[in-house]
Formats: sequence, C-alpha cells, structure tokens
Amino acid sequence: DGRYRCTQCGKVAYTDRHKASLEASDTRPYFDDKCGWWHIPEASTSKDVMVARDYQEACLNHIHDYFGQENGNPIAALPTGTGKSFIIAEFIKRALESYPKTRVMMLTHVKELIEQNLNALLNIWPTAPAGVYSAGIGRRDHKEPITYAGIQSVYRKPEIFGYIDIILIDEA
Repeated sequence: DGRYRCTQCGKVAYTDRHKASLEASDTRPYFDDKCGWWHIPEASTSKDVMVARDYQEACLNHIHDYFGQENGNPIAALPTGTGKSFIIAEFIKRALESYPKTRVMMLTHVKELIEQNLNALLNIWPTAPAGVYSAGIGRRDHKEPITYAGIQSVYRKPEIFGYIDIILIDEA
C-alpha cells in the first residue's frame, strides 16, 4: 500500500507524497533528504502505527479474493499471537473504505474480546463509526455501521440492527 518502516529513522515512510497525504489528517507530509522517504509529522500520526505483517496481509488478501470468487463463509484460522484482532480491524476498515455503506457486526462470546477487537480498530482508525452492543460492557449501540457485540446479547434481537452485510465471528 506504499507504507513502509524507514530503516534509518524508524518512522513510517511512504513511497510518494500522495500516499502520505492520504494518511495525514491535519498536516502536510515532508520529504526527508537523509533517508529519501516521505513522512508525516509526528503530531499527526500515532506512535504505534500498525502495518500488516506479510502473513497478515496474505490473510487479508485471501479473504478479499474469496469474496470476489465464492459464495459462502470463509474461515481464517490463525494461531494465538498472530494478530487476529488487527486482521479483523484492517478487514473492516478496508471494507468500509471500499464500500462506505457496508454494515458490519463483529461477534464474540466474551466482553474482553469485544473490547480487544474494538481497541484494535480504533488503534488503526481512531474515527471509525463503531459501537458496542453488550450487556457485560453496559452499552447498547446499534445504529453505527460497525457494531462489536456479544453473541448472547444480540442473538434474539436481529430486528434492532437492520440489515448487516458482513458478520465476523472471533473464536468461532
């Protein structure tokens, strides 16, 4: 996607100004003559900008390709510690960037995973239009394009959410 980690300064770097401009929210990118990369000033970026690892990017591409070629329900099975929450967040972000009217529901069985998955999304997309519907968390958001929910809290109430384009389940 044109985003790299600069080996000289350690900052997130971009191959061209346009791509850096897309990531910068309130400042202009600058070209660093020392390393030869475009950067965004620190004030407008998170210190922990997440960039997909090769296997995470491969997983995201496989899911995208599946939906382009198949009907059904794909499963992405990854070991503990491989960044499933990040992959879920990045998938949701890309889905809404490509199809802004998409409605997504992310389901899991425990509130800790609801919070973890929501935080992963907000880490890479701080302004994500996301809500939470969970008795354990004490929130009943149901009108946002992205809803993180507990299965036990929603399974008898599909009518309040309306049409959902994509349902994701963590720990299916």
